[in-house]
Amino acid sequence: MTDTDNEKAEKLAAARKRFEELKRKKQPGKKASSSISHREPTSSDSNILETPSHDVSSTVEYGGGEGDEPESTNVALSKVGEDDEHTIKNEDFESQLGGVCSENERTESNNATNEVLLESLPEIYRKQASVIDELRADKQKLLDEIQTLQTRAQEGIKAIVDRDKALEDLASVSEELQTLREKNGVEQATLLEGAGEVSALKTDVASLNRQIVHLQSQLAQKDKAIVEMRRDSNISSPGPDEATKQEERIEGMSVELSELRAALEAAETSRNSVELERKSLESLLNSMRGELKVATEKNDSLEHKLSSLTESINSGQAKSSAWEEKNRAQEDTIVKLDRELAEIKQTVDELEKSKLKLQASEKNADARYRDIERKLNIAQRENSGMQLRLAELKSNLHQSFAKTEPSTIGTPEISHWNGATDSEPGLVGQSQDNIKSNKLSSDHLWKQVLADENSHDFLDVDLRAVGRNNTAQNQSVLGHPQPASQNDKERKSLTERVRRELEGWRGHRINLVDVYSVYDDSYSKVFDI
Repeated sequence: MTDTDNEKAEKLAAARKRFEELKRKKQPGKKASSSISHREPTSSDSNILETPSHDVSSTVEYGGGEGDEPESTNVALSKVGEDDEHTIKNEDFESQLGGVCSENERTESNNATNEVLLESLPEIYRKQASVIDELRADKQKLLDEIQTLQTRAQEGIKAIVDRDKALEDLASVSEELQTLREKNGVEQATLLEGAGEVSALKTDVASLNRQIVHLQSQLAQKDKAIVEMRRDSNISSPGPDEATKQEERIEGMSVELSELRAALEAAETSRNSVELERKSLESLLNSMRGELKVATEKNDSLEHKLSSLTESINSGQAKSSAWEEKNRAQEDTIVKLDRELAEIKQTVDELEKSKLKLQASEKNADARYRDIERKLNIAQRENSGMQLRLAELKSNLHQSFAKTEPSTIGTPEISHWNGATDSEPGLVGQSQDNIKSNKLSSDHLWKQVLADENSHDFLDVDLRAVGRNNTAQNQSVLGHPQPASQNDKERKSLTERVRRELEGWRGHRINLVDVYSVYDDSYSKVFDI
């Protein structure tokens, strides 16, 4: 039983370790979501990315928190959906063309986060289903062990009943042995009494035989005396007195002889009766000896049986004590297994509840994912249309700018200055050089814009060139050098400030109209907004 308890404890520890490993395995999900958005996220984006991964990792915790985790997952998904809806609804693609790309990138990052979350939910569901199957298998094993323990307990109860029956049989055998011993004692006492009576009868018979012999000898002597007296009387005829005396003497002797004969007959009858009694006592003694022998054999068998029963009772008591200890240990084990089974049932119920909640959250996430995918398709279609429109606008703007440059060269003001070339040819050449340099710088800027319209890198605009061009435009057309005014210094400082601030946004596409609406009018002084 101790081995089985240790095995159950090891299984529970292994299950907890598996839960901890599953919990740790969910941490790479957070890293994956952070690696998808390789740019530096804002505070709201980081919260949106961290919340689902934290919720997904916390759903695998064992024994608690299952009820709040799907809610947190739903909150994270709802936040993502609300952000996407807010992003899509607040888009004004016609007025803010540059913000479309940034919002699309944010939508793509949110969709990637949702895809990671949706990919992790079936994995969590599968792992929880495998854990539930393992717990059910452990539960079935525990039930089988409980059933085997119950059968062993029933066998122990049967052994206790058999022991009680053996004790009852032993008590009955001991009572029977006691009665046999008492009966044997009575028979032995009776036998001793019969032996004493036989010996007394034998002495009586011997004394009677001696008396009979004595009487027979006396009778023979009397007969002999009578015969002699008769012979003497026949030989000599005594006197009348002497004859009378002899007759009286003969009569007395005959009386005595008859008495002796009567005593002899009585002694013979008594001897015959004693002989009969002795024979009956001898037969009774023989029968009692046979009964004593049978009783002795039975006593020996009963003593042997009693010793075997005593040994069996001792072994039965030892087995009974062992069974009782084993039964108590089995009862304790059954109580522990029932407690563990109740805990496992509770854990299974909690896992099933979390499974249902995960299924509901998965369905909700699927619905939100489909909604987001639908909105994303709409946004992509709108984005593609806006991209085409932006390309058309840029091409039209470039064409219009290319068309307006020759007309600018041929303006009346320029022709007026061309008319003055006869008097001042150096000034006219300098003004033409300024116009050509402005044209080349503007062409360079537009080529850079058109080259970077499909790239996601930072538009590295040469702000110094813009400042120089604007400064050159502010110079006099006549070419006379003017001193650097306060406006030029301020524009240069603002240009440096704009460069420093824009360095923090490297890797992002920005809309200067939005920047102008958020910050002060510093950008309007640098760019033509």
